[in-house]
Amino acid sequence: MKNSLLTFLNGSDMPYRLKRLIVRIFALLTFRKFKSLNRHLLTDNSRKTGEWFYPEFNNEIRRNKNCSSYIPVINSDWETRLSHIKDKESKTFMDAGCGAGYILYRACEYFKHVIGFDFFEPLVKVAHKELSTRGIDKSKWTAIEADARNVPKDIMDRVDVFFMANPFLGEIMEAFIEQIIASIKRKDRDVHIIYVKNMGRKTILKHGVFQSVEVFRDKNLSTFDTEIFEYKKAAK
Repeated sequence: MKNSLLTFLNGSDMPYRLKRLIVRIFALLTFRKFKSLNRHLLTDNSRKTGEWFYPEFNNEIRRNKNCSSYIPVINSDWETRLSHIKDKESKTFMDAGCGAGYILYRACEYFKHVIGFDFFEPLVKVAHKELSTRGIDKSKWTAIEADARNVPKDIMDRVDVFFMANPFLGEIMEAFIEQIIASIKRKDRDVHIIYVKNMGRKTILKHGVFQSVEVFRDKNLSTFDTEIFEYKKAAK
């Protein structure tokens, strides 16, 4: 019933404040936490891309204690996020934990090639459907099922910009960052990490490879901090 209600509200034209009121009443009647329900409710600014929202998958995703619920990052402040990255049109972008592919869709506007992976196969299939339906050239993007602890090396070595919207924590986050660092050792190059909701920032910084170059509050995601990390290739 919860997922049906959220799907209905996210597709409705009623004012956002009224939707929040309905969710609050539902939470009271069903003894659920309002905040945990409300975070799945799309704002008025986000409704136009609400079709990327698939809350029905969250119960299965949350069975993995190191993975976050699936919440698409909608209408984010891309110009600010990408301000530190030069020559984007020649670079490859990766969304770690790509979900239904909204970030891949947006990144195709800026980068030579975009790659997404997710451990949850049904969402990867949705990403293929969403991107294909929107007519995005298949040569521009790749979406695969993969475990963040074991992403193929040849794929990691192609990436210049890694995007994460808090897809995982704990040992999975640690393993993924170690793979990025191993990739840099194999193929030295400038690398950026764009990290939304930067809960695992210490995992990135503790290796002494990346430095934080900016932390900002996304104007369209007012409850989330985004942090940009940078590695500069060694001077010859």
